[in-house]
Amino acid sequence: MACTVLNDMWRLDWGATPEAWTRLDTPNAPPARAHASGILDGDFLYVFGGQNQDSEYLDDLWVYCISTNTWAEVPANPMSWPSARAYAAMALELDQAGHAFLFGGKGPQGVSNEMWQLYLMGATSVFRQLFHTGSDAPSPRHSAAFTVLPTHTSAADPDYLEDCFYVYGGLDVNGYDLGDTWRMRSTLLQWELVDTRGVSPGSRSGVVGIPLSLDGTTSMLVTGGPNLDVLVFHPDSETWARWSTGVQTTLYYATAYAVNNFVHVFGGCGAAGYSEAVSHLRVYWLDECAVHVPCGECAAADTCGFCSQTGNCMTLDADGVSPSDGVCTADLFRTEEAQCPLCESYTLCGECVNDPNCGYCAVDKRCQESAGGVPLYGKECLFFEAEDCSSCSGHNQYGPEACVADPLCGWCAGAAVPTCMEGSATWSECPAGWEYDSVPDCDQYTTCGECASLPTHPNQCGWCQGANEGLGACISGSINTPWEECPSQYTGGYCVDCTEYTTCDTCTVTSYTDICGWCASTGECVSGDGFGPLLGFCPDWRSPGDVCYTAIERCRDQSTYASCTSTDDCGWCGDEKDTEQGGLCYFGGKEMCCFGGKEVPPV
Repeated sequence: MACTVLNDMWRLDWGATPEAWTRLDTPNAPPARAHASGILDGDFLYVFGGQNQDSEYLDDLWVYCISTNTWAEVPANPMSWPSARAYAAMALELDQAGHAFLFGGKGPQGVSNEMWQLYLMGATSVFRQLFHTGSDAPSPRHSAAFTVLPTHTSAADPDYLEDCFYVYGGLDVNGYDLGDTWRMRSTLLQWELVDTRGVSPGSRSGVVGIPLSLDGTTSMLVTGGPNLDVLVFHPDSETWARWSTGVQTTLYYATAYAVNNFVHVFGGCGAAGYSEAVSHLRVYWLDECAVHVPCGECAAADTCGFCSQTGNCMTLDADGVSPSDGVCTADLFRTEEAQCPLCESYTLCGECVNDPNCGYCAVDKRCQESAGGVPLYGKECLFFEAEDCSSCSGHNQYGPEACVADPLCGWCAGAAVPTCMEGSATWSECPAGWEYDSVPDCDQYTTCGECASLPTHPNQCGWCQGANEGLGACISGSINTPWEECPSQYTGGYCVDCTEYTTCDTCTVTSYTDICGWCASTGECVSGDGFGPLLGFCPDWRSPGDVCYTAIERCRDQSTYASCTSTDDCGWCGDEKDTEQGGLCYFGGKEMCCFGGKEVPPV
């Protein structure tokens, strides 16, 4: 590891005059490490994993008792224990029920999205892995923000609060920053992607997330990453707000803690990594206005005003018309609800850009306040339209779902290269496969019959028998042409049941070339191509274009005396009067199946 890894222990006497750091001499301290996960629960500090000086990942759990100033290692249970990892996020259950939770991380086995529950029992603490229900989940990541927040999840009971797990940001398996927000309800253990509002924090990693109580509600505070600003996520309104610290610096992997309205941020690394490691303690105070979002709610509060320049709700100065810290341009500071633009109330690009104070961000499909053709605040928008919504091609980088969400655009799947283009429900220049309101979800149809006869999306889905290792799949396409990769056997709007054909001749002369083939050894017509069946193996495969029968096979396929004796070069071996018990049809006539002048008994 490029930096020196430490295991020293320090205490900050907060509130003392002057405030002072004291180094603690702690017996039996854990081995030195970096990027460990930790949580404070009353008198105990828990530390898990990390990396040592040789960059080896660790999987040990240690507990520090504050009152006795002693460390103890928790014995690992090999039957239920997280693998070695660093950069994992850890959060404490807010009702102090004795549980903590570990999410994600990076270790020898790669990047993880596992979640573990830690039963906090001092030196006898135990881990249990939590398995989510449903198919959706945050992608594997590390260095993310992770908290547990009480959330109103019942529309029928407005007083009902449920602990929910929240994950924001982090680094994915390829080392790219993430900007998504996920929630898991503790009662359902089911993840869902949160469609957030307000000032989106963008994509960032190396952040820290902590719970923060403001105005009677608990929110997630996130700081660190490329900007040392403070972001507040309000779970009930699913809204992000930004509170500027006034410090424009990069700070990754810092430690943060909140006491009342004070946020303490310590340490971390700068943009150049470990070479810019710092030991600063920064303390920020969040006023009560920070809880109010968006603009209308903020400006309606008696002591608050909304700064459209930064997207913050700020405390009013004594004059009642300017912010107390004076960092917002006067004409962008809203102190009355009527002064707030209606941008967030618009859902369509057209109605959004008709308001001179607004612009439409096609990436987020969201209307934002703008000035001079650029968004005033919010997530950086790569495709921002402040005058019109005609640049449909800009949606191509985000896919068909983003395209059809724009009311002036539609998805042309039938173009030489599928693209987003201008159009409406009744008009477009798309040659085929025009989708204006939605795009077909073809893969939800699991059989050829369902796929080839879709009433809601005619000619938008077709059957590819060669997909899914020969089991077939429903993909986007017309009756005759696939619009995405089909390895072989695209039947489009038709379904071919090869088992309907009972002879080699009828099997290999189907409506579609290379759809069915005949396996002479089993006497079956099955799905296949010019090389063999899609499923299994056949030693004597006959595909369209091949000679269907050899003379020997033609005789062998005759199952009755009448059909055998009427076929050239074939002879029946068996009792012709007892055809129910059967016999055998051989090439070359009766003499080919007789031995010593006797017929072979019926089989």
